[in-house]
Amino acid sequence: MSNKTQQTTNDAQLYGRLLSYAFKYKWSLVLSFLGFVVYSLGNVLLADLTQFLLDSLGGQQMMSLGFVAQASQWIWPPGDKTATDYARIAVPIAAVVLSLGRALGFFAGSYFMNKVARSVVHTVRTELFGALVRAPKVHLDQFSTGELLSKVTFNVEQVSGAASDALKTLLREGLTIIALVSYMLYLNWELTAVFFVVAPAIGMVVHVVGKHFRRYSRRIQDSMGSVTEVTAESLAGLDDVRIYGATAQVSERFESASAFNKQQSLKLAFVQAAS
Repeated sequence: MSNKTQQTTNDAQLYGRLLSYAFKYKWSLVLSFLGFVVYSLGNVLLADLTQFLLDSLGGQQMMSLGFVAQASQWIWPPGDKTATDYARIAVPIAAVVLSLGRALGFFAGSYFMNKVARSVVHTVRTELFGALVRAPKVHLDQFSTGELLSKVTFNVEQVSGAASDALKTLLREGLTIIALVSYMLYLNWELTAVFFVVAPAIGMVVHVVGKHFRRYSRRIQDSMGSVTEVTAESLAGLDDVRIYGATAQVSERFESASAFNKQQSLKLAFVQAAS
């Protein structure tokens, strides 16, 4: 097996293990899923509301046939009002209701997913600390104190947070895309077919960007270990550093480690902004 294939397998196994922690909190995941469903439907219905608004501005005599318009007419029959007069009242009310529903859905989806994320971070961090205190000294001696501290305080936060963020993005954006594409197919399937033509190119871009994300994230984790190591060693031997006049050397080591961390973080930020 090539290194590339093995690395891909390891990434998939790692993500699968992290998801197994997340699935322990199934009710929070269900509530998050329902919240993002409401959020996605809100996006579609707000887009449909635009048709209602444009039809009324165009002075059409017949009522709009959009989802929002039909729902409004079912809840509040127009009676003898013209399409324009009815829309003047119905459109603002529908916009407020849909915006509130969309906001509540986003809140519920984000909150319960963050609840899962913090729970996963707590569980993984606790298990890692338990493994460290039980691990043989020979194994621990392979790592510096700073690297071990970084693994518990920083790496767990980054890896577990990335898993929950990926799941949140998958649910929120995935449901939104499904809802919007379905609505587009309902309106005009020929025009929607263009989306499926460019979808493979978009998928390729996402794949390439994902590789860069993983690369820079690993470098950031390693650099944080170096920063923590230099800090821990310097503070533990601060008296010796001052006695032997090594303040400049220690400061240079710390600046170098911190600069590398900054460089990798900026590269990750560049890829995120470009994507």
